[in-house]
Amino acid sequence: MNRTYVTLIAFAAIAFYGVLSFLYRPFVADDAFIVGRYAENVIRGHGLVYNVGEYVTALTSPLHALVLTGIAAVFENPVSLYRILGSLLPVLGWGLAVLIYRPTGREVAVVSLLGLASPFLALWSGGGLETPILSALLTLFAAVLFRVARRDAAMSVDILTVGALSGLAFLTRFDSIIITLPPMLAVALVMWRRPALWVGAVISGLIAGAWLVFSYLYYGDILPTSAYIKLSAHATQPMDNVAVLVNALLVSGAAVWALVAVVARQPGEGALSRIIGRGAAISAMAFAYYAYTSAGVHMMFSFRFFMPVLIVAAMLIAAGVRHLGRPLWVLLAAQAALQITVGSFVHTTGMNIFAVNSFGSLGKIWPEYRRTTPREYGAFMAILEQDAVDLKAHWDQQGQDKTPYIYLYTGGMGYWLPDFYVFETLASYRHNCGYNLDRVLATTHYVQDLSIGANELVRSVYNEVYADRPAEELSKSDFTMDEPWSIVYKFNTPDQQVTLPSLIGGPC
Repeated sequence: MNRTYVTLIAFAAIAFYGVLSFLYRPFVADDAFIVGRYAENVIRGHGLVYNVGEYVTALTSPLHALVLTGIAAVFENPVSLYRILGSLLPVLGWGLAVLIYRPTGREVAVVSLLGLASPFLALWSGGGLETPILSALLTLFAAVLFRVARRDAAMSVDILTVGALSGLAFLTRFDSIIITLPPMLAVALVMWRRPALWVGAVISGLIAGAWLVFSYLYYGDILPTSAYIKLSAHATQPMDNVAVLVNALLVSGAAVWALVAVVARQPGEGALSRIIGRGAAISAMAFAYYAYTSAGVHMMFSFRFFMPVLIVAAMLIAAGVRHLGRPLWVLLAAQAALQITVGSFVHTTGMNIFAVNSFGSLGKIWPEYRRTTPREYGAFMAILEQDAVDLKAHWDQQGQDKTPYIYLYTGGMGYWLPDFYVFETLASYRHNCGYNLDRVLATTHYVQDLSIGANELVRSVYNEVYADRPAEELSKSDFTMDEPWSIVYKFNTPDQQVTLPSLIGGPC
């Protein structure tokens, strides 16, 4: 493939990604501000906690929290700066990967259009979560393995780098081990006599183990609260998860590319190439099974579940189709048209695109935010920020010298209420306490009431608790996200005080 054409395709993909990142700029995930509150509390001297004095972790990404904490040490609004840096990380990761494993021109073109130019990658990289960090780490991890496979030889620096990257990926999300472990074990089978292999394993183990030990000693648990809430109580039906997987493959274009790559792929020439390929195949199967169990869990909308591995998948596909001639140009043109179409749809119509909504009687998934644009979601977050300003002003008017308590459905709002004690599903989970919603609401000064189905229980219990005392309603806002919503805050003087255990496993 002509180098000039490859360069144009690569720069066009980067420019397209940049334009989408700008257009999707209003979108920021609520959970980003949950992590931001942890980071801000560190800087205030309270430790890595959500509520002062409560050592409970809702952090699914320790590295994300550490990065935000570092930013918070020098910048007043760490989430805002991190979102800018996050948008740059996938581009940086792909650029370094190209330098590391020297892909062919065809491979550069495929990965640029299929991976980097994804509208969903642009959306989530600026959304404030750990997605771009993990994307960059996994891309570099794969690039080093590609270099080893193509040389059919591993230098000590390759082995040490793979160990460090896998440890950092684990620190970003524990489930990344599904991707990193199989190829590492495959390489270990043929290189176990190399001292560098054991040093690399120690590096990886130290990085991952350091957090696990810290988490156990500091929080009393190595897992975040979401492991007990989202992946258990809020588990989705397997066929719903399959629907999400199928949609991700179709809407991204990966389904066609993967099929062509499987048919056209040529076997590796060296022993290391073949063994790494087998490890990658096991990773792909393990990830597919993981998607079968978890892809539809809340906050995975707009295919966030798949975004950290998208560029890696594109690299594997590109290796399989790099020998194609004219058909490759047809696929590249079709992929470019698809990305432009999907990118425009996300901007103008909705962030969640579903070509397949159900599999007959086997399941029917409700894709959230399918008619909500990034700008509309950003407007919702702006409402929450203004609500926080209004609530702080209202509390100051009460003239009370104590900590105000609030119940939030949107836990990220606590980022703008640093002096409030916040009851929130993830941060308030304790193993031995149960939900105890009536006791929680009876101790709050403020309750966030969203007019959505998920908040009906809160509304009914609150009305029972304060049946003899009408609440003062504050700061009502109306907006639309898929359907009309309203948000109002109820104020009352609590009758009691609930104290949750300081540790997730503490007695209640």
